[in-house]
Amino acid sequence: MTYLLLQSASYLSLWPYLLLAVVLFVLIAVLIQNRVVRRRVNDSIASATSTYEMMEKALKIVDNDVVIYDIPGKVIRRLRGNLLPTPEMRAEDFAPHIHPDDVAQALANVRQMVAGKAQQVEYSYRWRVSGDGEEPRYLYIRNNSVAEYLQGSSTPTCIISVLFDETELRQHQLEEEELTQRYKKIFEDS
Repeated sequence: MTYLLLQSASYLSLWPYLLLAVVLFVLIAVLIQNRVVRRRVNDSIASATSTYEMMEKALKIVDNDVVIYDIPGKVIRRLRGNLLPTPEMRAEDFAPHIHPDDVAQALANVRQMVAGKAQQVEYSYRWRVSGDGEEPRYLYIRNNSVAEYLQGSSTPTCIISVLFDETELRQHQLEEEELTQRYKKIFEDS
């Protein structure tokens, strides 16, 4: 019996060491996990930063207008270029700048993206660049829009649009068609 008491006394003297070992083990495990999580966060930040820098360089290289439509705020902001008359405009002020013949189709494309039915849409329209009271002057614009979603959301939070000015191309096409019609008429008359 005395022997058992002595053995149990020796085990009791080890409890503080065992407890210290368990605490140290847990502390080391938490530190390792903290470093792993921190490394993953830093890698994600570095990846996002490099993507942002790459996109910023691409925007500087490309000579097109870029706008973003903030859907909850109902505001269109100019990110690059000067097609919009102001750096920011309300969504309802957008439609009057579109040619009356193109408004329905352009708004239908925007509504389709806002509803989450399309993630990317490309369409063309004529954009009024003349001021109020002036004779209307339009640019031919090709709009390539992409909807951006928050993770888990079925509707987009914003729409990013790259606007390509195709006015010169359109004018050349119209001139070619006119010349073709003239030559066709000349050959028909001779």
